[in-house]
Amino acid sequence: MPIYEYKCPSCGDIFEQMRPMSQATNPAACPRCKTESPRTISRLARAASGGGDGGGADDLGLGGSDFGGGDFGGGDFGGHGHSH
Repeated sequence: MPIYEYKCPSCGDIFEQMRPMSQATNPAACPRCKTESPRTISRLARAASGGGDGGGADDLGLGGSDFGGGDFGGGDFGGHGHSH
């Protein structure tokens, strides 16, 4: 089951709740004050692989000369990380 994020309009508490997708649009009761709370757009988290400094191209197997070093600053990508 997916985890959805909600924000209480009464007390402002932000909380998560695991629910079936069929209930994704339904409001959820705030655990603090029990007010029905709408779902919010969740913040995205980036899952890092490996040792845990949060990443870079090397964690994705994209480092080296093919991508202008690990920072995507050079190579054939116009200096901003992707082609058009």
